Amino acid sequence: LLPDGSYKLARSLTGIKEPDYVLVDGGGRVFVCANREAGVHLFDVTGRHIWKYEGTRENPLTGPRGMAFDPQGNLLVVDDATLRIWTIKPP
Repeated sequence: LLPDGSYKLARSLTGIKEPDYVLVDGGGRVFVCANREAGVHLFDVTGRHIWKYEGTRENPLTGPRGMAFDPQGNLLVVDDATLRIWTIKPP
């Protein structure tokens, strides 16, 4: 974010097909949900993929369609496939 309120591209992320939703935390980490993949990807400030959350075998996160942070820093993810909002503690 620039002083005038506009944005400047700092880096590009690769390896995610059809990203739909992107969220950046206060530390510059980037969370991404993709149209063609289940789960949420996390990239560090250098653009390196460091984590993927897919739920559990019994309860997979299969249709992520939106993200936000709650006041405690948890990641909230809307799962279109199960019509639920997931609360995830990021690493």
